[in-house]
Parts: sequence; C-alpha cells; structure tokens
Amino acid sequence: MIPGEARLCGTVRAFSDETRALIRERIRAICAGHRRDVPGGIIADVRDTFSVLVNREEQSRVVEDVARTIVDPDQGLTRSTPKMGSEDFADMMQTVPGAYFWIGHDGSVPVHNPAMCLDDKILPVGASMFARIIETRLPAGSHA
Repeated sequence: MIPGEARLCGTVRAFSDETRALIRERIRAICAGHRRDVPGGIIADVRDTFSVLVNREEQSRVVEDVARTIVDPDQGLTRSTPKMGSEDFADMMQTVPGAYFWIGHDGSVPVHNPAMCLDDKILPVGASMFARIIETRLPAGSHA
C-alpha cells in the first residue's frame, strides 16, 4: 500500500548565504516542476533559520590573544577551516561584529548529546575569557 502523504525534512547548510539562497530556490523549483505529477501536489516549506556564521578577523585576533593569557598556549587551537554547524549567534553577528569560540571541556561526550555532562572545571576559564575580552576592548576607566 502506498501512503497518501509523505514528508521529507532536513537541514540545509552552506558556507555562504548566497549558496543557501540558491539551494532554497532550487528546492522550490524542483518541487514546482514535479507538483503536477503528484496527486495532491507538493508543498515546499523551506525555512531560512540561521545565517552563515563568519567570525570577524579583528574580534578573532582579540579572542586568540586573550586565550594565550588564560590557557596553556599549547592547548589553544585556532582553525580557519569552516564547519557545517548551525548557530543562532550568526544572526547576532550580522548586526554586531564578533567572534564565536569554544572553550572545550574534559568530557568525552560532545554537546547536544543526552549523555553530555558539563565539566564544571571549564567555567572559570570561560568566565576569565569573557572578563579579559571586556578588559581588553573597553578603554581604561570606561563604564560603557
């Protein structure tokens, strides 16, 4: 028996907003092309959730410099290789320049996993990173 309805769901990720727009356009065009051949039609519900996250160079340098003062320089990693993650911070950085960074943890289970347990030892590192970034970026005596 053939079901009366089918749903195809997924996530589309790309390294540029232009490529993401092209993918959305092509999905809609392909569905429109097949709509007449499918009883009941095809509905293409393509949602544009998060922008592409691109760290700004200046803010990335600040994070890298600050990290060297907080953690063992041999433990700090900087990568220029893009990742296919999805992060709402990307939308904030469309308005305010920034740099997204990970502070890591000693746990063996990655985040977004039901078995993940936060490694509390990393909290002072994260707090120190943010405090030092603020100290670095605000002029001396500033209360802004």
